Formats: sequence, structure tokens, C-alpha cells
Amino acid sequence: MGSCASTNPAIEQVVVKQGGYETLQRPDMADEQKQATPLLYFKKRGRGSQCRLASELLGFPTVDQFVTCEELATGTPENPLTPYGSVPCLILPGMRLGQGCAVLQYMAEATGKLHPTPEGRARELSLAMSAEDLRIGYFKFFGTDEAFKKKFVDTTFPRWFGNWERILSEVDGDWFSGRDEPGYSDAAVWDSVQACQVWVKGTNEALAPFAGLLAWLARFEAFPAVAAFLASERYLKG
Repeated sequence: MGSCASTNPAIEQVVVKQGGYETLQRPDMADEQKQATPLLYFKKRGRGSQCRLASELLGFPTVDQFVTCEELATGTPENPLTPYGSVPCLILPGMRLGQGCAVLQYMAEATGKLHPTPEGRARELSLAMSAEDLRIGYFKFFGTDEAFKKKFVDTTFPRWFGNWERILSEVDGDWFSGRDEPGYSDAAVWDSVQACQVWVKGTNEALAPFAGLLAWLARFEAFPAVAAFLASERYLKG
């Protein structure tokens, strides 16, 4: 879940100047990994999963830099490790980009895989943010009472799943991206739904009435770049 309780083995790190910023690279990285953009997150699924998935889907090379909460606290106000003391964070030349939706949108724009219209781009961002809202909701499952869980499954899931199915029926083609291939909004929605399937009892039952959304889930998981990601070591299930 990206919890601060997660641990990370000590990593020998080398300081590398990147556009005026200091970033960290592990000495065990292959050369092609050193050319990739570092993506900071805990060695957990959490909010980092959608970014790792989008990296593979969009063809934006990133390399995982797993950190701990203790390491996040090592920066200073003048030079923090991440902008808000949180992850995910993309280490770019000259800047450190925090917040998952911003990371997703940046990767899509950098690879030329944003929708061509302002409306389409706004829809994708809205979808990614709605996926984050659902993720925040199920985070509350940990340490809360059964009444909250039942209400969430009975009311929140149908509202979210129903809206996503409606939006999917309104866009051109088979994907939330509105293009001829899935985009970062597809990655965000899929990751949020699939995390609920892993963590939240009753998710599959709540999905059952939404045939269009279920068909999209199957299409997305069968898409070659996605299937390759799901079979790789980068896909962390927990």
C-alpha cells in the first residue's frame, strides 16, 4: 500500500548531477537503466503502480528508485528529495515532479500520446483524478469499521463504475484515451480498479453489472505492453 512501515535494504548510491539537481543512481544499474528517468516510490504497489504501468504502456523509460520514509525525510527545505515530501516522484533534468496524475500526464505529453483536443486532454486528466479519488477511498479501508466498508462497496463502487462505463461508451474507440490505443487515463483507471480487486472484498460483485467496463478491463490486460508489464518484475501485486 505504499505504507511508511515498509522497509528498504540499504542502497549504496552515487550522486549524479542532472540539470542542476542532484539525483541518485544505484551502482548495480545497467547502462540502459542509467539513461532512464528515475521514478521514486516505496517498494510497494500503492500510487507508484500506475506510474510504472504507464511508463511501459507509453514507452517512457523509467527506472525504479525505491525509497523509505526515512529517506524521504533526508532532504532540506531548500533541496528536498521530493517536492512535497511524498511519492511518486519523477526525477527530471532541472526539476522533480511530484503527484501521480502530473507524472502520468507528463509521460504522455513527452511521448506524444495525449489526445489532440483540449476536451480530450481534460477528459483524460479528469479520469486519472477520479481514479485517485477512488484510491483514496479504499485506503480508508485499513483500520476502519465494517459499516464504512459496506457503504463504500454498496454506494461508491456503483457510482464510480457506472460513470466510467458511461464515459467509455461516449468516447471514440475502445479506450478511455479516446485514441486508437490505451493512454495514461486507462492505466490510472485500471490500476485503481485492480487494486480494489486485490484489497477490497466485494469489488468483483460490484463490477458484475457493468459489462462494458468488464470488457474494457479484459481488453486492457490483453494489450501487448500491458500484458508484458503484468508478467514482469516491475508489477508489484501488494
